[in-house]
Amino acid sequence: MHFRQFDLTKMASKLTDLKIKNHLTRTLIPDKEILGDPMKAPIEVPKASIIPRQVHHAHYSFTKPQEAPDAKLLSFNKQMMDSLELDSDSIFANHDANKEFVDILSGNSCFPNSHPWSLAYGGHQFGSWAGQLGDGRAISLAQVEVKGQLWELQLKGAGLTPYSRFADGYAVLRSSIREYLAAEAMHSLNVPTSRSLSIINSTRAVQRETIENSAIVCRVAPSWIRFGSFELFYSRGDTESLKLLADYCIEYHFQHLLQTPMGNDRTEVYYSFLQDVVDRTAEMIAHWQSVGFCHGVMNTDNFSVLGLTIDYGPYQFLNEYDPHYICNHSDETGRYAFSEQPTVALWNLIRLASALSPLMKTDESPEAIKTVQERLNLILKSFNRTLSTKYHSLLCQKLGYVDFGTETFKVTDELIINVIQPLLVLMHEAKLDYTRFFRYLSNLSLEPKTFTEDMVLEWQKCSYLSKEELEKVDADSETGTSLTTQMSIWYISYRQSQQHIDPILRRKGMLQANPRYTLRNHIVQHVIDEVEAGNEDILNQYLKVLQAPFDDGTVEEIKLFDQMVPTHLSQLKCSCSS
Repeated sequence: MHFRQFDLTKMASKLTDLKIKNHLTRTLIPDKEILGDPMKAPIEVPKASIIPRQVHHAHYSFTKPQEAPDAKLLSFNKQMMDSLELDSDSIFANHDANKEFVDILSGNSCFPNSHPWSLAYGGHQFGSWAGQLGDGRAISLAQVEVKGQLWELQLKGAGLTPYSRFADGYAVLRSSIREYLAAEAMHSLNVPTSRSLSIINSTRAVQRETIENSAIVCRVAPSWIRFGSFELFYSRGDTESLKLLADYCIEYHFQHLLQTPMGNDRTEVYYSFLQDVVDRTAEMIAHWQSVGFCHGVMNTDNFSVLGLTIDYGPYQFLNEYDPHYICNHSDETGRYAFSEQPTVALWNLIRLASALSPLMKTDESPEAIKTVQERLNLILKSFNRTLSTKYHSLLCQKLGYVDFGTETFKVTDELIINVIQPLLVLMHEAKLDYTRFFRYLSNLSLEPKTFTEDMVLEWQKCSYLSKEELEKVDADSETGTSLTTQMSIWYISYRQSQQHIDPILRRKGMLQANPRYTLRNHIVQHVIDEVEAGNEDILNQYLKVLQAPFDDGTVEEIKLFDQMVPTHLSQLKCSCSS
């Protein structure tokens, strides 16, 4: 692995040394019911900030986290601290700096020069417009700048906000651990995502199906603005707030659009903004599909305009490759099944395009409206093309056709038809574990000209079927052959396509594209159970493995985190309850 080098002389020795900017709260419109200074900490919790209500003509509400009793740091992410140029060694070696770190990231105190806030947004949930939603249990502490990069530190589970609706604003320990680990697992797999900084528990008990322990995650992203942020103002006909939000995003997160020849034409910049969001979303979804990630709740309020994976709820990485897999047992119709993710992402982008459309209209004439719709459709049509190009590029890396990180290899229709598509069909029918199989393939020698008995045994180790089931001839199948025979046919095609590729470079590239470790639901549940029982070390053990997914790890790590998923646990799912 390669680690970034940091100048320790410039690292911050305490959390409050961070350079706070708060462009969002200094630029956008605050909730008029709650007064506050963006650059000063609140003295008390205003009553209006903890009463759920409709908030109009405002992008955010000033809020204040509610205190967490007996707050205790469960885990911190050194990699994210390094990215923020926070010196973890100095902070945790100093009593005052350590206490400050835990106090602020638990919500027990605030940055002295920042007033926390929660965003207003709406969203389509499971395909239906849900009206105002907003940060019901998320409170942003500050927007900081590190080497020109903006980072927004946000607490999830820190108490009530005006957007809490019927909930309590808290988060349970189990969902907090899942989000803390998932974001870092995805980042280490090179998937665009929010990040995790810390997880803190307390003695506060919360009621869900039963009484559970609560926790607070500090998650980090350049911005937490969502598709639903724009939808809310569009639904209310508030074009002024809509335009201000778009201008803010462009000014601070899409500055490159202003440097183009069309940068002085605001209407063209809005079109370019949508095109950029479409491209980023397509690439994000391509990454999801390539690593076997199911999000579970792809509502428009859970989609970042930056093309980042956010809001980890009932997500799951595939065990066996099943394109129709539904990871959220609350998703009764299968709207967010693994294979439906590209379709839903495009559906969400259509909602965003509609929300942005008032900014492109030059007038209300039928001709002007038609022109806007045609241009929006043209932008949206690029989604599938961008997605397909990126997805097949990633799969070619996984199959060893290109060096990892380059896209110089041309993906041909012949390769897709003869190698990629047949493999995915075979993986589904043979119930192959998605992660384990691609890792096995990375180490597979292509010297044998035919599919050997040893290969059959190795494939069976990656399958949730028995050797007998793999060798059974299915008279009802399209081929009328056994899965083992189909494996042999595929192997010959694959070997033929690899003839001109250096086997050493192939293996090296594949081992950097196919992780040994992905986050597994049954292991996360084991980690949660252990933490609740008092064994907190296992949380950091799993985090360490997930942050180095392409390494083989130690014998102990392999034993704990890289065994075939027991059949009775392979379908372990979560709901939206958290």
